[in-house]
Amino acid sequence: MNDNRVARVKMLEKHFNCSNWKNGRSIGYTLEELSKLTDDATETFRRGPSLLEIDAPVTVVGDLHGQYEDLMRILMIYEKTEGKKAPDFTGRKYIFLGDYVDRGMYSLECIVLLLILKLHYPRQFFLIRGNHEMAKINYSYGFLDDVQRRFRKEEVGTRLWMKFNDVFGFFPVAGLIGKKVLCLHGGLSPELKSLDDIRRIQRPIHCVEENSLVADLLWSDPDPGKSISSISSTVQFRKNAVRGLSFTFNNAAIEGTLERLEIVFIVRAHQLVPDGFYFIAGKKLVTIFSASKYMSENSVSYSENLFQRLHKVMLQNLDEPLQNKGCVLHIRKDGGYSLLQLKGRGRFEEGENEEEDTRGDNNYYEADQKSSREQTAKVKKSKENKSKEKRSRAKKQKASKERSKQSRK
Repeated sequence: MNDNRVARVKMLEKHFNCSNWKNGRSIGYTLEELSKLTDDATETFRRGPSLLEIDAPVTVVGDLHGQYEDLMRILMIYEKTEGKKAPDFTGRKYIFLGDYVDRGMYSLECIVLLLILKLHYPRQFFLIRGNHEMAKINYSYGFLDDVQRRFRKEEVGTRLWMKFNDVFGFFPVAGLIGKKVLCLHGGLSPELKSLDDIRRIQRPIHCVEENSLVADLLWSDPDPGKSISSISSTVQFRKNAVRGLSFTFNNAAIEGTLERLEIVFIVRAHQLVPDGFYFIAGKKLVTIFSASKYMSENSVSYSENLFQRLHKVMLQNLDEPLQNKGCVLHIRKDGGYSLLQLKGRGRFEEGENEEEDTRGDNNYYEADQKSSREQTAKVKKSKENKSKEKRSRAKKQKASKERSKQSRK
């Protein structure tokens, strides 16, 4: 084992020390080891593609936002230390959909651990870029403050923060699972005509706004609720008034993208959803959010910045802190999937509506067959309903005739 691997193993063992992460303790880092980590990570991502292409099975993780305890429990769902100081992840793959930093108290721990895992297990861990992996955003929302707080000299922390953003500039912007499931942080784009459009994206990208396709992949959202736009049969991309950047897209845009890219399912993150997952467009797109009890008092970075003021205003408008569940999505090799929810500070468990959300009727690699089965089932159900209605009418007519005879007597 070379010196780099030995150093990474020691850092992994430090992160998986239960007395640290279960008790909310910050992990001590030296400037030298973080500088070496960012240099190695930059070179690794530089050599990688803009579109990750991996095979199932794989576990998909949504926004984490510096909630290190949630990250650790996600990693420990399937992996056990079994007397070792750190688990062995060679038997399972993970893809993370971005927003590792900002808002939570442990942004540095989250991104450092994920980079170590990527370097140590390059075929098991895959990271794509979120909208908070941008210097313009994480300058104001907690990550810069978190890095500066760890080192006595502010300029040292600032230089290290810049090195992390250099790594982010080379992050891939999307993932493709089994050639049929597209993974993004944000959403769709009117400029996305083929998967080659993503493959051709040149990195590093330090100013996302200069590449409109990348901006959409990181920032766009589905139309909220059942708006007129969302149910329209015409493809629509509208200005995203909430974000102030990119678009919102409707169900018709989702259908068109699936057909154009020859895929069957889209997985995204980017938005808080109460149950940790939310389906739209006939379960052809799902939003996954993995940070439980998001922005609760004990998980927010209290740096004096715009976000803290926003957080205070938000809490004033709530009856109680957010009680959202976190969630991860596991896509199986046969195309089926399961959803695992993280309830508060408890354990992960299968979705409450197990029959609907975790069983094999959701098999995206066999979408055509599934559609055919659904159509056959609908026809069969329709015939059964008509038969029941016919029998019911005959029964009512018979009863009416009997009442008529009795009245004449």
